[in-house]
Amino acid sequence: MASGIVPPYLLTRLAQAGQPHLQEAALAARRTLDHDDDRRAARLSLSVEGGSLVAELSAGPERTISDAKHTDTLPGTTVRAEGIPPSTTSP
Repeated sequence: MASGIVPPYLLTRLAQAGQPHLQEAALAARRTLDHDDDRRAARLSLSVEGGSLVAELSAGPERTISDAKHTDTLPGTTVRAEGIPPSTTSP
């Protein structure tokens, strides 16, 4: 069995499919969407402050995109993060 990430918009289309041969897949898509909704609603951020573990719920994702510039040094240089406008330069 192969695994991967299916975007929510595709799961929604599949969940709404009315074809009998897709009934089992539609049910699985609905279960996945229900499970995903709970996770998206309550994102948990963990950090350590002053030796204590601090947990906070965030309203949305906090993504950071880094560039290691063809090296093994991670995470590299931050090139984009939530709230930062797109770059005007092309690669």
